[in-house]
Amino acid sequence: FPDGTPIEELDFCRNSIPLALYLQLKRSGGTQHQKMLDKELHDGLHKAGFNLTWEPSPGSGETGYEGFTFSRMASGTSAFTFVLGTNHILNTIQCLTLAVIKQGQDISHFDRDGITFKDGSKLPADVIILATGYEPIMKATRTLLGNEITNQLQPKVWDFNSEGELNQTYRPSGHPGLWFAIGAFGISRFFSKHLGLQILARELGIV
Repeated sequence: FPDGTPIEELDFCRNSIPLALYLQLKRSGGTQHQKMLDKELHDGLHKAGFNLTWEPSPGSGETGYEGFTFSRMASGTSAFTFVLGTNHILNTIQCLTLAVIKQGQDISHFDRDGITFKDGSKLPADVIILATGYEPIMKATRTLLGNEITNQLQPKVWDFNSEGELNQTYRPSGHPGLWFAIGAFGISRFFSKHLGLQILARELGIV
């Protein structure tokens, strides 16, 4: 979109496309185009030892981060971060040249000097951070609200339903007064207005 386009117009254009169609456009060449634009960043990530994929599951088609966002996050198996701007990309690549990436092996145990993996290899470490907090939203819902309420809901928040729309997101959840408003800022900024209208309609007795 041209620079200077009002954010309201950008939100409307981005969110007016049905999600299932949007992901099909990504599979049909959109992701390939984005990969070409971000080639420098991807080359830097590969050099640092990262494995990159654009398919949420093998053979499903390259949908990029949107595919991971709208499908795998529902199961708690995906998280993502955004790097925006040329300077940020260059800084990221420079930082990655200092990083050591170890993947493909499970941890066997911790020892005095760091980590020992199941293949026998070791990595020295002063501090070990376990980033294992990615859980399905419904698991947290059950913990917070209990079984009685959670059992009234659909099994997933996020991901696609049979109509190609997001499950329980910015729409009735199945339990009165319970709404799920999640997603990146651009999604929340746009759909929170729709959610507010739905709540107002119920408060006024229109629906």
